[in-house]
Amino acid sequence: MTWTTMTDPIPVQLGVKMYDMYASGTIYKGQAVAISPNLSDYVWVPDISSQHLFGVAGYNATQGEKLGVWGLYNIVNAEISGATSAGTFVGTDGEGKFSPYAKYKDAVLLETTTTAGEVARVFLWGPSGAT
Repeated sequence: MTWTTMTDPIPVQLGVKMYDMYASGTIYKGQAVAISPNLSDYVWVPDISSQHLFGVAGYNATQGEKLGVWGLYNIVNAEISGATSAGTFVGTDGEGKFSPYAKYKDAVLLETTTTAGEVARVFLWGPSGAT
């Protein structure tokens, strides 16, 4: 699978501000990101089982560029990795999409999806430790 550029607006209902971070690698608007293991003010797209979600990228950025990230307690539009029911706990799938198969499920899907790559509302609710 590859990342498809999102044209939908990212924020749906904001609970807190967008955080200023820096990109570790290339990050695309709408991708789920986590804090970089080596640099505390950098975010990256983690693999499916490596760490908790920090938020969703607000726009495209490349290595070292400033990047706005919608963090916890926001409702955002994000790409879902496949057919998933509303109310399912989801996390990042390794490509920046949300998946029910992620090790750490730090968000809740608010709409049912039927196909991979569909954009849906997700509530970023915080590290759960759910596996």
